[in-house]
Amino acid sequence: MRRHWALFVVSALLIIGACSSGVEETTTSVPTTTTTLAPTTTARPTTTRPPTTTTTKPRPPSPINGLPVEDEALLDRRVIAVKIDNHANARPQSGIERANAIIEVPVEGITRFIALFHSADAEYLGPVRSGRPSDGRLLNPLDATMAISGGQNWVIGTLNGQVEGIIGEVRPAMFRISGRSAPHDLYTNTLLLRDLADEREYSDTPPPPWFHFAEMPVGTDRASQVVMNFGNGFVVTWTWDPVVKRYQRIFAGSPANYRDQEGESQPLMADTLVVIIADRYTEQAPAGQTSVPAMDTTGSGEAYVFAGGKMSSGTWSRESADDLIVLSDGGGEPMPVPPGYLWVSIVPTQNGITFE
Repeated sequence: MRRHWALFVVSALLIIGACSSGVEETTTSVPTTTTTLAPTTTARPTTTRPPTTTTTKPRPPSPINGLPVEDEALLDRRVIAVKIDNHANARPQSGIERANAIIEVPVEGITRFIALFHSADAEYLGPVRSGRPSDGRLLNPLDATMAISGGQNWVIGTLNGQVEGIIGEVRPAMFRISGRSAPHDLYTNTLLLRDLADEREYSDTPPPPWFHFAEMPVGTDRASQVVMNFGNGFVVTWTWDPVVKRYQRIFAGSPANYRDQEGESQPLMADTLVVIIADRYTEQAPAGQTSVPAMDTTGSGEAYVFAGGKMSSGTWSRESADDLIVLSDGGGEPMPVPPGYLWVSIVPTQNGITFE
C-alpha cells in the first residue's frame, strides 16, 4: 500500500514539473554599469643617441718638415739629397719648390742648395752640381743617398764615408737640357734616382725626425724681415708676406724665382726658416788637389727659427756628424720648428744675420 502511495507522489510531482515548463519565464534586468578606464601609458626610457661623428685618422707627419703625409708608404723610404747649383747662370732653378726641405750652404763666393726629397719627388730638378765635404756631415744622420754632378776624388771619398750612397752623372737618371751652357745644364729626376739606388742596393732606411716640429711658442718676437750674410758680399733677404703667409726670398734687390719645365716662373718662398750660425773654415785637400770652403756643424752655436712673421732664438748642438743637430731654447728645452716647407741656412759666424 505504501509502495503505491510513493509511486503516486512521484507521478504527481512529474506532472507538476511538466506543466511548469510551459510557463513564460519572467526575467528581471539588472542595470549594467560600464566603467571606462583611462588608457594606461607606460613610459619608455628615453634614449639619447650621440651625434654621428666621423673620426678621421690623423695623417702621419713628415720627419723632414713636419707636414702631414697623405700616403704613409712614402714615409718608409730613403731621403734623396740632390746638390743644386746657385750660380747666376743656374738661376732660376727648377724642382726645388717640390722638395720637403732645402739646406743652403756657402761655397766659393756664393751658396749652393741641398734639396731633400723624402715623401716628395721631382721629375725635373736642377741644375745639379758637385758635392762638398760639409754636405755629407749634414746628411749623415738622415741616412740619405746623395746625387751630385761629380767632385774631386778626395771629396768623393769623404762623402762616401758620410752618406748611404752617391749617384753621379748617369743616364737616364740625369740629363742635359738645352738653353743653358755646361756646367749649369745638368738636371735629374728623383724617381729615376730612387730606381737606381734600388738597383745598387743602397740602404732604403727612412730618416729619423730631423727637428722638434711644433708651433711657435707664445710671446715670440715679431720678425718680418731676415737678412742673411753668407760672406763675400752674398746676402739673401727673406721677407714675410702677410697675404700669402710665407717668406719670400729676395736676392740682389729682386725676388728670387723658380722655373717649371714649361718655362713658367714663380716666386721662391718658404714657410719656415731655420738658421744655424757656424764657423767657416777651409778644408785642406791632399797634395795635388784643391782645398775647399767648409762649415763646421759639430759643437754648438746660435740658432734661430722664423715662422709666421715671428722669431725664436736658442742654440744648436751636436757632438759628432753622426748625430742630429739639436735645437734648444734658452731653458734647454727643444726649440719648436713649425711644420711647413722648410729652408735651413748654414750662415758663417763671421758674418751672421740681422732681422727686424
